[in-house]
Parts: sequence; C-alpha cells; structure tokens
Amino acid sequence: MEGKAINSVLHFFKLTCVGEGSYILYAKDGDIQTKNAHCQLLTKALLLAENRPTWLYDVIPSYDSVALHVDCIEVDQHNVYQWLSSINEAANYKSQTQHIKLPVCYSLKRENDLNDIAQRSGLSTDEIIQRHTSAYYKVYAIGFAPGFAYMGFVDE
Repeated sequence: MEGKAINSVLHFFKLTCVGEGSYILYAKDGDIQTKNAHCQLLTKALLLAENRPTWLYDVIPSYDSVALHVDCIEVDQHNVYQWLSSINEAANYKSQTQHIKLPVCYSLKRENDLNDIAQRSGLSTDEIIQRHTSAYYKVYAIGFAPGFAYMGFVDE
C-alpha cells in the first residue's frame, strides 16, 4: 500500500485504462449497495475536489464504477493515479438520498404491458398497480437515454 493512504480512493477502487483518455475506477469490495455508495461518494469527491485538475473533463458514475475522461495530451495514467491517490473519498461528503415521486399512467392503449404482466404473474391488474405504486425503487445510475434509470432490486 506504499504511496496511498488507507482512506484514499485507490484503497476502494481499481483504476483501469479503457481507451485513449478514458479510465474506469471499479469498486473493489462489498455488495452492490456498498459499491454504489462508494461510487456516489467518489463522484462527489472528484467533482468538488479543491485541486481538481483542468485535464479532468468528465466524471460519470454507474452501479459499481466511475468513468473518468481526461485530456490525454496533458496527462498520462501515472499522473491520473497520483492525483487519485491524493483524494480522500469520504472527506466531508455525505451520501444523500433524494426521494422523487413519479406519476404513473396505466391507461395507455399502446405499449401497456399491464395485462401481460397480470397473465404471467397470476395477479390481478389492481394487485399489480398496488404493489407497483406502494414500493420504493432505488436508482443506481441514469442511463444513455434521457430519463432511463437503472434501478436496483425490484419485486419479481
């Protein structure tokens, strides 16, 4: 562990080059909730770092990893590694949960799979709607299409 503090980013993440100017930090340990919590804290730490370098273009969190896009003319993997070694993921950052209530429409004629789900599950449409609207869903990442959320565990 020479050169990196026990609470530095690199204690919790593995740095991997995935292309010119692109790196992914993969969370090392824990279940998906733990890895995701580390990714959220890391994203905040990198975006709010006082010594955030100009070569860091973008920080993109996902379920269990964080992508970094850098100016590969200005920096190489060694410099990225050195900077990440100086970042303390947990310093002064709190994981915040935001609850958002989303409207749901079950009456569309097209693209409505409610009856199909009822048939496959053996539940009535009212039971499905009750289960669906009474549950809390955790979103781990926002996807490639606007509004497309990658959710965590859902009821079968």
